[in-house]
Amino acid sequence: MKPFPEECEFIDLFETEPHLLDPDSPFFYNHLTYMLERANGIIYFELEPGCHSATFIWKDKNDKTIVDLDLRNIKGLEIEKRNGLEFLRFLFHEDQELKDLIIKTKPEISVLWGTEGF
Repeated sequence: MKPFPEECEFIDLFETEPHLLDPDSPFFYNHLTYMLERANGIIYFELEPGCHSATFIWKDKNDKTIVDLDLRNIKGLEIEKRNGLEFLRFLFHEDQELKDLIIKTKPEISVLWGTEGF
């Protein structure tokens, strides 16, 4: 498994080109910002693949924050598509005792996450 999907896979998932902090830097070493709008809100997603970090913000249509996550030490990301659904899966190192964070991006936004337990 590659730690992060290719740039074109993120563009396909978010249906837009990212805003780049440094247009001259390669994808893996850049700070990328994506926005995705659905009927139940807007996702703002920032990614720094080289630093293994991301920020995920989900706001409703009235600009009220529903979820705001600052994610560090990400082991990897996977993009999944099946039966008209699309997901972004965050993978974490086993010693962090975190389950995968799953963000559904299509047809609507939702979040599933938890801990491994004691």
